[in-house]
Amino acid sequence: MLQDLHGFGLSFEAATAQQASSILAEKTIVVSGVFERLSRNELKQLIEDNGGKVGSSISKKTTFVLAGASMGPAKKQKAEDFGIPLISEEDFLKML
Repeated sequence: MLQDLHGFGLSFEAATAQQASSILAEKTIVVSGVFERLSRNELKQLIEDNGGKVGSSISKKTTFVLAGASMGPAKKQKAEDFGIPLISEEDFLKML
């Protein structure tokens, strides 16, 4: 059947994922806490879709922490020690 369709001039190509934007290019973002609008996985996907890198722990290379409710006090303290800004879910979504 595919050969018949190809014979009629149809071609098939695999779709590739495209980056939504590069607004977060060269930024490393740590996601911490509980969020109201989106799940952690959805937020991580948004970061990657917009050119950012999702960090697993806070370091000097972290650009900012996407902070939800119930963020652990140790992570919050570490972000403060490194001078890394905490961004709310709402502010993050506005940024995009």
